[in-house]
Amino acid sequence: MSLICEPITTLFVQVPDVTPRRVLHPCHVLDAGGRLVTLQSDEPLEHLVVGSTLLIYFEERQLFVQQPARVRELGLAPDGGDGDLLRVEFLAAPVNAEQRQIYRVSCSDVQITATMNQEAGCRVVDISATGFGVHCAGRFHVGSAVAAQLHWDGETVCGSVIVVSLRELSKTHQRYGVRSTCGADGRMEPLSKSLTRISLAVHREQMRRVG
Repeated sequence: MSLICEPITTLFVQVPDVTPRRVLHPCHVLDAGGRLVTLQSDEPLEHLVVGSTLLIYFEERQLFVQQPARVRELGLAPDGGDGDLLRVEFLAAPVNAEQRQIYRVSCSDVQITATMNQEAGCRVVDISATGFGVHCAGRFHVGSAVAAQLHWDGETVCGSVIVVSLRELSKTHQRYGVRSTCGADGRMEPLSKSLTRISLAVHREQMRRVG
């Protein structure tokens, strides 16, 4: 899995919160190796516990990129400051945080649904090799990890996703953009392995109907 490719000393963390606003907290990189990075924040990070998921932002190759991660260790700053010390594990490769460069296929004419946590029958509105857009009534915060099942053509694939965007559709429903991640053991789950295949199949079905 490709992670941070360039040496960096500062990055920004977005923690799951009760608001859809993107609030970024600066953190200093103390140590980095493989998929694990040790960070020290400038201020206390609320709502975080071991096992929490979060979104990390940093500049790489002149792009501002976003990468999901999971908190593995959490403690007080070693210098007695106000911040927190956290060790995080990256869950997926970084993507451009400013625009969606991954090609997404509309699912408007295709019967494809998702189960988000325990809410079945959620409408999937688009899909790509890395995630999908979905309408549902459940309330999730940006940066939250959600158990997901994707249902298409008699097949169900399961895995973990992280919420990367949120838009209110009505008083009862939201539109979420989610990205697939690896499991707690660091391995790819069936959902991550199947997204490319399903998105290509949906694209072929759309082209067949247009033609």
